[in-house]
Amino acid sequence: MWAVTEKSATGMGVANRIYGLTAPSGTQSMQVNHLPRRIAAAALWAMAGMGCLQAQTLTGYTEQWPPYNFEEAGEVKGIASDVLRAICVDAKLTCKLNLVPWARAYKIVSNQPDTVLFTTARKASREKEFLWVGPLLPRSTWVYVKTAPDKGSVANREINQLRFGIVRDEAARQDLIQAGVPASAMIEDSSNAAVLRLLLAEAVDAMVDTEVGMA
Repeated sequence: MWAVTEKSATGMGVANRIYGLTAPSGTQSMQVNHLPRRIAAAALWAMAGMGCLQAQTLTGYTEQWPPYNFEEAGEVKGIASDVLRAICVDAKLTCKLNLVPWARAYKIVSNQPDTVLFTTARKASREKEFLWVGPLLPRSTWVYVKTAPDKGSVANREINQLRFGIVRDEAARQDLIQAGVPASAMIEDSSNAAVLRLLLAEAVDAMVDTEVGMA
């Protein structure tokens, strides 16, 4: 596998502000779920008190990306969703979570107040667009290819020679461009599951995801 990027932030955001909750490399799950939760809750509470939030109810938007976020029996669940709910309880805020395609979620939160976007990679290009609170989870992304006897040559190619499937408007697009992959070599779809189907159908050579997301 090719490493596309080093550790970077994953998190959540409010209105035109992303609360990127970023854990350092090697952070254990219990540490992620407790200390950052108290910090994030305090930050949300302070913003509500300063008038940064117009309401005591936040509407969260995320994508189908198990085990971080997924829908089960009509309810949005997952690692990040559970942490966000706990943060809202601590901050005494009501949070309503919705699962939609990533590009739609990003657009909604960029244009509507009192909305939360998660789970979001903290990138330099997004730093000035949002306010950040963290951490939530570590993020390390990798390139995955389909393993098959007749596709063995794919692993021997340079990364800029591969056709990639990516989620529309996701952070991996910028990572791939910086790694030398031309935009013309990327095929966009609405979710990681849809991109995986492209890979399995050999419509693309590779995709980008975290180790947890591909488990």
